[in-house]
Amino acid sequence: MKPSLRAYVVHHVEGHFTATLMRHKERLFGPPAPTAIAESNEDACRFLESTLRARVLDGKEALADYLFEGNVAHHEIVLSVHPLRTVEKTPVIADEPLALRLGYAIFEMPRGGLRVMLPRFGWFFVCETQRSAQPLIRQLISAELLGTSGHGLLHFQHGRSETVVERLPSWAKGRANDPTPEELDAREFQELSHVAEDWVVRAKRRQLPITVGELEREHLALVEVRPLRSIVLVGPSGTGKTAWVRLLARYLGPQSKDASRKRLWSTSTERIVSGMQYLGQWQERVLRIVEELSSEEDFLHVDHLSAFTREQPGGGSIADFFVPGIRQGTLRLVAECDEREWQRAQRSHPELCAELHVIHLSEARPGEMPALLRAYQERRAPQVVLHLEAYRRLVSHLAIAVRTSAFPGKGFHFLETLVPDPARAESKSLYPSDISEAFARQTGLPLALVSDDIIRSRADFGRELAARVIGQDAACATVSALLTRFKAGVADPERPLGVLLFVGPTGVGKTELAKQIARVMLGHEDRLVRLDMSEYQLPGASQRLLEVGGNGDGYSLAARVRAQPFSVVLFDEVEKAHPEFFDLLLGILGEGRLTDTQGRDVDFRSTVIVMTSNLGAAEAPTVGFGADGTPAYLRRVRDHFRPELVARLDHVVPFVELAASDVRQIVDLALSAVAARTGLLLRNITLEVSPAARDRLARLGYQPGKGARALHRVIEEEIVTRIGAELATHPTLADMPFAIELVDDRWTLTRPAS
Repeated sequence: MKPSLRAYVVHHVEGHFTATLMRHKERLFGPPAPTAIAESNEDACRFLESTLRARVLDGKEALADYLFEGNVAHHEIVLSVHPLRTVEKTPVIADEPLALRLGYAIFEMPRGGLRVMLPRFGWFFVCETQRSAQPLIRQLISAELLGTSGHGLLHFQHGRSETVVERLPSWAKGRANDPTPEELDAREFQELSHVAEDWVVRAKRRQLPITVGELEREHLALVEVRPLRSIVLVGPSGTGKTAWVRLLARYLGPQSKDASRKRLWSTSTERIVSGMQYLGQWQERVLRIVEELSSEEDFLHVDHLSAFTREQPGGGSIADFFVPGIRQGTLRLVAECDEREWQRAQRSHPELCAELHVIHLSEARPGEMPALLRAYQERRAPQVVLHLEAYRRLVSHLAIAVRTSAFPGKGFHFLETLVPDPARAESKSLYPSDISEAFARQTGLPLALVSDDIIRSRADFGRELAARVIGQDAACATVSALLTRFKAGVADPERPLGVLLFVGPTGVGKTELAKQIARVMLGHEDRLVRLDMSEYQLPGASQRLLEVGGNGDGYSLAARVRAQPFSVVLFDEVEKAHPEFFDLLLGILGEGRLTDTQGRDVDFRSTVIVMTSNLGAAEAPTVGFGADGTPAYLRRVRDHFRPELVARLDHVVPFVELAASDVRQIVDLALSAVAARTGLLLRNITLEVSPAARDRLARLGYQPGKGARALHRVIEEEIVTRIGAELATHPTLADMPFAIELVDDRWTLTRPAS
């Protein structure tokens, strides 16, 4: 079948026709596919063809994106939608569903998979088989139209007829069989076409993400000089290294002629070695890539220089194969890295680095950011208007809380998540409070901590912590200073948000306070990364903290902090770790970074580091002062740990033994947690534990020297087990209280008669 255009034509009940030209390739940005409305099928299709022709001649569209070679089949689906109606001026979703018949088109893609298109919605998706197409459509449409008014649903109702029309106008016949630039490259650059994309072609088609700014004149001179120079872009994540490469692709586009056009191939080390399982495979692929690039004036862009220079299985790195060609000027490389990666590359690959021209990209100043953000937003989603103060509020939030990326990148990224789909965004205005709420939702940070509209003092934070960590008011007051510094935005930007050492007896609340820091400061206790340092006592064990991939991926410290930069990292019983661990720890505390097993940096500047220690727990309580006025607990810390570690601590926080009244309060908190368990909440069962029973739990759960550590086990055995047995015997019990008491010194559980 010859390539041809396909239009989705609807003959409406009112008599008119609407037509939408279908694409088999979608563009991330740019105009939507041409649509038309006319009195006849033929008039509508002719309008589509003339619109497409104008776009193609202007270079705004590629004809190849609209040419289909296979069959495009039309199908229908009937689904139920609950419309919206009004009851006493209040919108209400109706109980009675309406049946809606919709049409859609399916195209079998050349390399497998089915492209499902709903032109009336402007939607498409790709699925494996036709069997899964209708359930997916049903789910998408039902979610989209839930609550739409009955009148609004008529817009999507099936017309008199819906068909897929095949067209090939005369002006397109001469172009239909012309190979696209990608097809030409696939013939000439067989290996590169598999592992890289030509960003010059994507730039011409406006398929690259939006970038703000222009290349500087001295940078353009590097591109035009002969022989062409290889370039390394050095700067923190977010400073615009990849955006610089996109601007280069846009610049090369107008310079490229059909006879000898310039290309900028973009790839990554991971794509190059993907699927290369056997000895010598990846080396053969790299040699073919080098050969394909050597006769052209093309650039090869790699996103991470550290991966490019990393040793691969079998020995050697990909960079080793490129050094001779780069030195001779027959290969041109554009690589990205940060300052630390660049320093490591200079030590490991000095010959390569000597041939690279360094362009340092620095972080945009906060004062420049509101204007840059506004320019970006106006290009991306102009219908969503942010007030000037909203931009300033956003810059403030990002500068204080987001340390793993730099400006302007982190600002642009936030705007992308703020308006994920510009084509569907409604016109609206956003104020500073809206930005604070959106920032809290996206980061998970509590609104009270990030918003300038909510006043929280150090005493407020101290009381909130002390409400959950019983008997340690002084420790909570010390930690509250950390939260206050973070809210005010005055914490050191080049170190973790806080470095704390908790010392004192076991079972008195050290781990609990770490959990509460995660809750109050980062929004949830799940943001606690807990490591038992007794598992890292042997030589070499600390290497497990750095593992990436394989068994270590998702479990190592490096993997978990990279996945969730906002974390409280708890090193429990830190004094038990092997001395090798403290070499790693000093790097984290001093520079806020760690290097994983693949040579990549892991940023700890958005974490709180908490270490716990039982130093002196077997001795007298941690009180008293030495001859020099130093507290006893601090003397023990200084005697045990290296001075350079102690110097990097923000606070050494002492914990004291719990009093009997403290344990009684902890019982109340623990029972409240039991009452909030899912099995009881779903049955609406409440707990009524008598004061005598609570006192007994406090006595059983506290042991001198071990604190309240046994309390959880006692409550599980004496309370939860009895509740579980009762519910297992009577599974239909619901909507009642369970009373737990001590009768003749024996536990009893009573409930109302059913």
